[in-house]
Amino acid sequence: MIYDRVAAMANAAADRTDFYKRLAAEIVESLQCGLVAIEAAHWPAPMMLVKDESLSKRVTRSDLKGLLSTATVAPVACNLSLDLDSDSPSESDVARGLRIEIVPSPDRAALILLYPIESRPSAMTQIGDLRLLQSYGEATRSVVRTFPQLIANPSVAESTDSVQTLAPAPHPGLAGHRSLQWLHRDLDLDATCYRIANESRRLLDCDRTTVLVSRGSRFKVAAVSGVAVVDKRGNAIRSAERMVNAAVVMSRPLVLPGSDPLPPQIQDPLETYLDETGVNSAIVLPLYWFGQSSENDETEVTSFDPLSGDGDCIGVIVLEYFSGEVPTSINLPMTVVATEATLALRNSREHSRVFGLSLWKSVGGLVGDGRWPWVVAGLTAIVALLVASMVIQIDHHVIAKGTAEPSLRRDVFATIDGTVKTLHVTDGQTVKAGDMLFELENAELESRAEALTGEIQTATSRLASIQSVRLSSDADPAQSSRMAIELRQVESELANLRGQLAILETQQKELFITSPIDGNIVGWQLKRRLSDRPITRGNVLVSVVNPDGPWSLKMQIPDRDAGAVIDARKSNPHLPIEFAVATLPESSFVAQLEEMSTASRLDENGQYVIDAGGTIELQPSDTDRFETFNIETMRSGADITAKVMCGKRSILRSWFGDVFDFVHRNILFYF
Repeated sequence: MIYDRVAAMANAAADRTDFYKRLAAEIVESLQCGLVAIEAAHWPAPMMLVKDESLSKRVTRSDLKGLLSTATVAPVACNLSLDLDSDSPSESDVARGLRIEIVPSPDRAALILLYPIESRPSAMTQIGDLRLLQSYGEATRSVVRTFPQLIANPSVAESTDSVQTLAPAPHPGLAGHRSLQWLHRDLDLDATCYRIANESRRLLDCDRTTVLVSRGSRFKVAAVSGVAVVDKRGNAIRSAERMVNAAVVMSRPLVLPGSDPLPPQIQDPLETYLDETGVNSAIVLPLYWFGQSSENDETEVTSFDPLSGDGDCIGVIVLEYFSGEVPTSINLPMTVVATEATLALRNSREHSRVFGLSLWKSVGGLVGDGRWPWVVAGLTAIVALLVASMVIQIDHHVIAKGTAEPSLRRDVFATIDGTVKTLHVTDGQTVKAGDMLFELENAELESRAEALTGEIQTATSRLASIQSVRLSSDADPAQSSRMAIELRQVESELANLRGQLAILETQQKELFITSPIDGNIVGWQLKRRLSDRPITRGNVLVSVVNPDGPWSLKMQIPDRDAGAVIDARKSNPHLPIEFAVATLPESSFVAQLEEMSTASRLDENGQYVIDAGGTIELQPSDTDRFETFNIETMRSGADITAKVMCGKRSILRSWFGDVFDFVHRNILFYF
């Protein structure tokens, strides 16, 4: 498993340096260590991959170099003394680590890992890590043979003291170093900035490198060594940008803080930068590109000095030191690195400024390698298809959703409040006009009817008594006149009571609900939904439909598509319709548009629609394309999808109608 991962890293790596970086990242994640350092014969100083910043600040480089020089092919545990945080040493001032030689001489390379101080592993964990480190060493020695033989670094070959390799030797041969060639790998600006940051940190032996590029009149951080993503809103990044923007005014490299006094415009941002980043010292290298030279003058291009201050400042390299000795002046390696970085940065900037670069790359890939005939043929075909789409006319249609149901349909309403006492029908039952459907019960009506009947009987008795007294021979004339008045009053009261009773009798008749037409009952779970349930006036109880008569469509046309239907109806009010029923998706039927609402509404899905209706043709004229609408197998209210045929349109206008409508509605409308 470990060998496969190491082999995969070797296949993906560009050279040994890239492979060692990948190996260090793999070991940091696999063994959960705080720091990994690798010493290689072709490097002037060890390379470190830091996960625990506090640990890296306390590492003594000379001791680290000594442990790496004594590493063997067998992994060994070791201790490394750290810089003291206090006057009295303690266990926290010693880091526990493991070291191993991963490549033998002459291209010797050694690796050491240090555990975090706060989370030192147990003895058993360290034993397991030693076994894993042994596996990584064996795998590395196997796959590193696939890389070409290295040319020894003169500074390393001439050195007898291994500690001296920590400081890069300032010699002209650095200009041909493989890491400097790596800066020109491609023309992607961001990738170039990251390569400049990471390679210059290792070549110039600083703790961290920050690369800034010009954005207008300001400089912005583009890359930081050892950091995959730069937090451009962080305080450290902002303080670095303020410091650099103030320092480039001097138009020369600066060692900060230096022996020479600085103007207040630089001193204040510098102090903020040192406080925010924890950096003890920094070297600012502004990169200037001359603009007066001829592009064909290769001698001048390769010999120019990017630190002279002549030309345009296209970027800045900031070498940051957290501890140890700091160069007091600009040396030759810094100049060499700055020269290569300026060339790489300038080329990447020019490349990124090409308008439509991605498009031109794609076009270049298409027309390259003798593919011109195919490209011309493809463009010709595209133009021909475009012209054909504007000339060829097809039938344009609008999609609408709706239902199919018999045209002869009546909803049965409750005309009076009451409780369903008896159900005489079931769902799907065939009824005739006048057949009893429901019997309702209203206790209040019955009580009022009984009361009125009693009052009528009392009034009738009074009326008969008054009439018998008036007809008596011995009746007093005065009393007879009074009786006549009382008789008229009783007769009036009796007529009123009988009128009320007639109204109640009419209302009681409404308790018996009958079918308005011949047809079938349409209602789901009538007994469960209506039996012994109170209903109010206006409630729809069931529907009665006549499936043997004509059928119609009830459709909802989307408001955004209704314009084509409205325009087509001007020449033909009865537009043809093709539709399919959800229960019979393989069959197509025909209908005619009969009516269309003049107003849109909001449907249950929150979309604006226009209601429309059509008549279904039970027997289509084109029997080859459409089928006969069989009313015996259809269900009332079946879901349908309809195509309203709106005449002829070009293919382009028909297929891309939504695009045309969007452009007219959201772009051309504002001009």
